[in-house]
Amino acid sequence: MASRIPDEILNEILSPALKVPEEAFSAPSTGFQSPFYRDESSSAFLLVSKSWLRVATPLLYNVVIIRSKAQAQALAIVFRANPDLGRFVRKLRVEGGYASSMHKILQTSKNITDLFITLDMPRSDNTCGLCRGLPLIDPARVIIHCSPTYYTRRGGGKLVDVLTECIQKWKNLSVAQVSHHDEDDSGPLDDISRALKNAKSLDTLVISDEPHYELFQEWEIPEYISIIATNPSLRHIRLRAQPRGDVTRSDFYKELQRNVRLEALFNLPAPITASATKPFIYPAKLAADRALEDLIWSRVLYYVLCERDQSDYLLYDSDSADDDCGPLASLLVSKKIARLGIPHLYESPRLETAREMKRLTARLKHQPSLGSLVRHLSIKKYYGDQDLKSLVSHTPSLVSLRTDLSITWKVFNDLCKTTGSSLRDVQVSIAKPTAPVSPGIFSLLPQIHRLAWDCKTVFSTGPTSISVGTFDALADLSVEAFDPSFLTVLSRMELPSLRSVTFGDKSTGGDVFLKKHGKKLVQLTVSVLQIMDSGTPIFRHCPSLASLGISCDAKNIPSADTLKLSESHACLAKIVFKSPSYYDLTPTEESELMLMFSDVDRTRFPALREIQHPSCIWPTTERETAKSWWASWAESLLDQDIRLVDEKGVGWRRRLQFTKKN
Repeated sequence: MASRIPDEILNEILSPALKVPEEAFSAPSTGFQSPFYRDESSSAFLLVSKSWLRVATPLLYNVVIIRSKAQAQALAIVFRANPDLGRFVRKLRVEGGYASSMHKILQTSKNITDLFITLDMPRSDNTCGLCRGLPLIDPARVIIHCSPTYYTRRGGGKLVDVLTECIQKWKNLSVAQVSHHDEDDSGPLDDISRALKNAKSLDTLVISDEPHYELFQEWEIPEYISIIATNPSLRHIRLRAQPRGDVTRSDFYKELQRNVRLEALFNLPAPITASATKPFIYPAKLAADRALEDLIWSRVLYYVLCERDQSDYLLYDSDSADDDCGPLASLLVSKKIARLGIPHLYESPRLETAREMKRLTARLKHQPSLGSLVRHLSIKKYYGDQDLKSLVSHTPSLVSLRTDLSITWKVFNDLCKTTGSSLRDVQVSIAKPTAPVSPGIFSLLPQIHRLAWDCKTVFSTGPTSISVGTFDALADLSVEAFDPSFLTVLSRMELPSLRSVTFGDKSTGGDVFLKKHGKKLVQLTVSVLQIMDSGTPIFRHCPSLASLGISCDAKNIPSADTLKLSESHACLAKIVFKSPSYYDLTPTEESELMLMFSDVDRTRFPALREIQHPSCIWPTTERETAKSWWASWAESLLDQDIRLVDEKGVGWRRRLQFTKKN
């Protein structure tokens, strides 16, 4: 089928897939991270068919990004074998030195029009190939990246000398882009500015702001701009990104106005005046359709009121009604806006302070109809049980309640009686009562879908203490602190909807519970103590398990024997290690992980495809990759067709390997 498509149409199909965005090509590296450090290679398109190979080859080589010695070496070998491929290269981005390979690449790529070159490279980088190759090309645009850390990483000294010579000799050079940073950290910018001053065909200078160094925040005109501006052929100076805010009020703007030459080059915007603003005309079609108008404004107000910053702690404070800068002020625009916005305002209150909680409770007491609008309630702080009890008593339609603070068993009991029939999501921490309690309270939560339990309450576990049909809708159970009697009670239930269970990092036991409900589970998170407990055969109890989480902390860490269990598992596809994201591995833990990853046995886990660890940080440069344990472990796991991924689910992909010449 592909062979029947004309090349012209196939070119239109493949062009978007192989295109490198101009914004990314010209972007400076931020914090030593290239904008391409996570990009996947698009060369696979060439393997589809011969016609795709024929059409896609020029598109693939049109923009070339070189980020490692192995890539440079491979490209040099390709160009040496087939020099005609070099003529397809129009844009070249080089993010290092890459030794003699760069000479062969530049020698073959005579049609380069856009060149990105970085001077921010380690001392060990060999720039001999670049130095020999730059005089062989004549680009129309050159992008020179040099961060403020140039002096600490200075590895491109000779390259600067060659580059400044080439800039003055290149006949086609019409656009130059340089990185702006503090005058005290100008690095090679002084030499480059003097070279650009003598570039005979230079028409446009583009200035790229580095992080924390914005041009329009300067007090005076940087010297390098004054030097380059003396070039008689220069006609434009522009910024790569638009400055933030009203630049006409900055000191830099005022300095430019004093210099006729620079003012003309920058083409400065006129100060914003009231007369310059265009009046807004309300769409007649929208005004004629009341239903559509309400729908659109309701959606706008959703983002204003529901997606607001959690720091709006005075949102439910009656004293803030006259505040003209908070989200509440939007409701004062008109009666229509108030009518459409109030349901969003009260749908999901996030209460950060005790004062805010009291204010909301008072508002619901004064206007009971507002209480039925409250669906999701998140509470961070309150002073007494009576506050929570009073608030919940005015929310008959409450679906979700989440709080990290401890409440008494009496308050929990009253909560279940008041709103238990509508609750579907509950996350609470409950203080342990002095005496055992009846588990019959759970029958007051017939619609509960997700339960996060943190309570060491002792339950009476008689044969008639709880109905087997309780918690029929429960699908997601999370257990932090608990008494064994809680799991015993759950073992008496059928729990037909249960699919996911999560235990805390200090949990123990659970054999009876997993024996009863393990067959239904597809996701299970256990502690290191539980998975190492021979009395709790997790894999035997959970034959359908697809994802296994292992919770760990500083005291309970996975060892090399964590996955060396007697049971095998045919369905397990993913293992997730869980620990605080800020937690740094100790040398001992690194050694244990290395042994664990090297001993993973695919014969016992034939479906295993992914292992996730929150401490995993992928390297972003060639030098970091050479030192990274995570990259090394990922490579060894890929040999077994298992991906190692970080906290965000981003996996490692194999890189080209640099081959040293004999």
